[in-house]
Amino acid sequence: MVVRLNTPYIVVFIFVILLTGCSNGPDPISVTSSTSKPPKQSTIIFSNAEFNIKIASTDKERVQGLSGTKNLNSNQGLLFDFKEDAKHGIWMKDMNYSIDILWLDQICKVVHIEESISPGTYPTVFYSEQPARYVLEIKAGLTSKFEIQVGDNCEIVLS
Repeated sequence: MVVRLNTPYIVVFIFVILLTGCSNGPDPISVTSSTSKPPKQSTIIFSNAEFNIKIASTDKERVQGLSGTKNLNSNQGLLFDFKEDAKHGIWMKDMNYSIDILWLDQICKVVHIEESISPGTYPTVFYSEQPARYVLEIKAGLTSKFEIQVGDNCEIVLS
């Protein structure tokens, strides 16, 4: 019997095995969750503050972000989950209010902060100086009010 191996299928198979088998440790979102798919509404907790957050985990949700929304309450935020650490950019396209932007690494440590970014800054794109997995957008001024700083840790709790 002769077995013929189709090289493109083998390459795809190996790639899938590598992607599913490699991990950089526990996923901070799924660690506290009992479900396999992250819910859209959760909480992020810092030492001095707690925010009810929606999670933008798809490309479509991340592109939309808070664009077009009328306001953001003081206890709300949007968490972008990019699935891997990189220097992810954030812009203010179609925004109606200013926000604070916090970049968090894979263990939920704050690695960069931009405060009171106004809609008028578009088309400027803001980046973290350090790689980050998550980006949190909250109402402008809350980073200072709650004394959130680079190096602070937080916890994401899924509802």
